[in-house]
Amino acid sequence: MSETFQVISGLLGGLAVFIFGMNMMSEGLQKAAGERMKTILGILTKNPVMGVLAGALVTAVLQSSSATTVMVIGFVSAGLMSLPQAISVILGANIGTTMTAQIIAFKIDDFIWPIVFVGFVIYFFSKKEFAKNVGQTIFAFGLLFVGITTMGNVMKPLASSPVFIEMIARVSDIPVLGVLVGTLMTLVV
Repeated sequence: MSETFQVISGLLGGLAVFIFGMNMMSEGLQKAAGERMKTILGILTKNPVMGVLAGALVTAVLQSSSATTVMVIGFVSAGLMSLPQAISVILGANIGTTMTAQIIAFKIDDFIWPIVFVGFVIYFFSKKEFAKNVGQTIFAFGLLFVGITTMGNVMKPLASSPVFIEMIARVSDIPVLGVLVGTLMTLVV
């Protein structure tokens, strides 16, 4: 297989797993938590400062502002959070990204497959509906990270690609163009 095909199929496959995980997690959260989760999230995000702190803390632990943002989107789509609450948590997630360098030793990637397995076992073998919903949420949470990791791993070889290196070298003297190329690369990843 060509390298281009592998990169494109890896990105699309990772994106599919990521989106599936996000939707499945949202559904599981809504079923499992309902009003209790809404109450807990309401307390944690009752004012913007608390929301920012909650977002920063979650991002520091997960080491991914993208994952935090996706979870918040899932909470909003599940009706567990309002948009103003979500905005403060997402702002906190961006602050938490800077904290991840301090927690570099903790890698969630090391725990993805055990999380997926535990969620799978609870989801598929539980008899009680609440336990099934919790298992679905854990399983989907793991799938989110499988998707993110897959996309990240597929993109790693591009860092040493002559095309990307040349593109970055060409825009290094033009800040506005550098921002646009960076934005484009971020959108692709």
